Amino acid sequence: MKRNPALKALSIDHHHGLVLAHKAKKAAAQELSDNELQAVWAQLQEHADAVLAAHFEIEESYIAPR
Repeated sequence: MKRNPALKALSIDHHHGLVLAHKAKKAAAQELSDNELQAVWAQLQEHADAVLAAHFEIEESYIAPR
C-alpha cells in the first residue's frame, strides 16, 4: 500500500504490534509452560513500554485531531 513517507514508522509499529498480537493469540491457544508464557508476556510488555506508548501519543496528538 502506498502511504505518505511520514507515516512509515507508524505503519512499521502497527506491523510489529500485529505480529506480537498473533504470537500472544497463538500462545493462549497452546499449552505452554509458565516460562514460555512469561517470555511472550515479557515481549508484549516490552513492546508496549518501548514503542506503543510513544506511538499512541503521536497518533492522538497529530493524527486523531485532524
